[in-house]
Amino acid sequence: MINRARLIGIGGQTTAEMPINSSERKAVKMRTYEEKEVVLTRMERLPLSVTCNKCGKTAGLQGEDYEREWGANEFQRFSLHFGYGSRYDMESWGFDLCEDCLTELIRTFKHVPDGFGQDCHRAKYPQIMFEKWKETGIVDLEAGMTPEEIAEDGGSIYVDIEEDE
Repeated sequence: MINRARLIGIGGQTTAEMPINSSERKAVKMRTYEEKEVVLTRMERLPLSVTCNKCGKTAGLQGEDYEREWGANEFQRFSLHFGYGSRYDMESWGFDLCEDCLTELIRTFKHVPDGFGQDCHRAKYPQIMFEKWKETGIVDLEAGMTPEEIAEDGGSIYVDIEEDE
C-alpha cells in the first residue's frame, strides 16, 4: 500500500506530494556534515592612552593586555544614552573621568550613589557615611552607629592591630 504525504507550505498551499511506502517511514537526513577544526582570528582595538575629558590628564597604556587594563583602572568610562524627547534627543555620549575628577563630581551629589563604599561590608547608615566622606575623604562604614549598634553587629570592623615588636 502506498500512502501519499502532502507538504504544506506558506499559506496552507500544497508544495509537493510524494509517495511514502509504509516500510520506508525512517527519518531522512536532509543534510550531512563534516567536522573540521577552524581557528578564528579577531582584531581588537587596544587603547594606547586614556585622557580625562574634564581635566585633560592622560595616562599612556603600554605592555600586555592586563597591564593596559590596570593602567586604565585610574579612569572610568561613562556611556550615556538619551531617549526620545529629552534635551539631547536620541544622542549617545561617552567620556572618561580620572579618579580625581570623579571624586570631585561625586562630592557635589546630595544623595549617596548606589554601592558607594560598599565593597565587602555594608554601612548601616549609608547617607551619614557619605556625608562624612564628603567632609573628610574617609569612608567610615560605622558612621552614625551607636556603640550599642556596633556591639550588636559583632563589634567594630576597625580593630587596632598590634604590631610585633
